[in-house]
Amino acid sequence: MARPDISNFRQSTQVELAGKINRCFMRSGHQLHPLVLRSLQRVDRADFIPDGLEEVSMWSAHKNRVISLDYLASGSSMSQPSLVAQMIDVLQIPDAFKKKKVSVLEIGTGSGYNAALISSMSKKIHVDTVDIHDNIVDHARSKLGGYKNVTVYKGDRNTIGIPGKKFDFIIVTASVSEIPPSLIIDQLEVGGRMIIPVSVDQIAPGFEELQLVEKLSESNFRIQKLGYVSFLPVISTDRGGWLPTFGDRFLPSRRQQA
Repeated sequence: MARPDISNFRQSTQVELAGKINRCFMRSGHQLHPLVLRSLQRVDRADFIPDGLEEVSMWSAHKNRVISLDYLASGSSMSQPSLVAQMIDVLQIPDAFKKKKVSVLEIGTGSGYNAALISSMSKKIHVDTVDIHDNIVDHARSKLGGYKNVTVYKGDRNTIGIPGKKFDFIIVTASVSEIPPSLIIDQLEVGGRMIIPVSVDQIAPGFEELQLVEKLSESNFRIQKLGYVSFLPVISTDRGGWLPTFGDRFLPSRRQQA
């Protein structure tokens, strides 16, 4: 017996979720940029859940909740769509590609959903996304194959990001102990913006503060603090990363990765 076509149902529930998220932002005095909202409506979150988990795809993908990706990497998960939307929206990417093509670096590929949302806003955006986990990289490459303006890289534990390249925007979906100099000095363009979860163990143990960093010049930066979040750590020997042995203090059940 043929399986029923549920594509229309999935699309409608995805649009409904995007509307709920936008209304939530509006109640707090903010409205998502129309292109961010459009991406939320068009990119089906269920498409980025690992194959074989159809039940999860059906019942959880279009809800504003974390979804475990332990199947791919221990402790990994998909963040709530509302948090993903907030992190993308505050970067103000659409304001940049009105004038030029823009480059975006994502550190922590996760499911690939973030990269899909960002790249779907415009063909003038190119997203380079990097992850250290082989299973995550393989999964993301399979799910993002149709997104011609996304490149998935396999990272290592000695560097953070993609050394040797500069980007207009950086989105980090894993926590750092401090803002890595290798990102803000070497990889973020002047005039660029970066959203990053930074450890605040001395204030809120086990949590991070979501920070928006604007690079005003080569030596001048502005930081805006956006509230507390909880993410898996960036495992790296580079400054700002967590050493692999220290990462054991993070409880997978409390951590998320987009």
